Amino acid sequence: MDGKISMAKVIENKAEKITAIWDHFSPLIGKVFIELETAQLLVDNNEWDDWFDLPIRLLFRPDLKVSVGWSHFDKLFLSKDDSLNFATDGCEVRWKTNYAASVCRVLGQSLESFALGGGRVDSWNDDSVDWTRIILDFETGWLEIYNGIDENSFSFHPEKPTGVFVRVCHI
Repeated sequence: MDGKISMAKVIENKAEKITAIWDHFSPLIGKVFIELETAQLLVDNNEWDDWFDLPIRLLFRPDLKVSVGWSHFDKLFLSKDDSLNFATDGCEVRWKTNYAASVCRVLGQSLESFALGGGRVDSWNDDSVDWTRIILDFETGWLEIYNGIDENSFSFHPEKPTGVFVRVCHI
């Protein structure tokens, strides 16, 4: 395993999330996005299996990295190194480049802005907004890293995604 367990604080409230997102993504404004990595675990039958509980790693030129992970629904983990958001109990982990179409559409493009995104959770039957989305703005669309309920997820949006947003930074 190339990662270590992070001692980073778990980020829970909206204001702390905005500050942490600013700290981690503002150095990336104008930098070229070159790769997205996801984790795999070595499972019992000695095969590698995708494991989206670990952070999603975003790599930018030159040699810049941000790892994003969500846990317990709305707790945010951010790191600029190979730290993990929780122990893998001795399981072997490897990182692979993810070539999903949602990623390929923004590879080679510069980051223009980023935002914290929220949306209403219908099952709560109240006016709560969950702040479980990071939206990255590139020339051809938006890459979203979000809590996919029990795993980290990502998707590409050619049009601005819907929801409530707090723009943290833009050029």
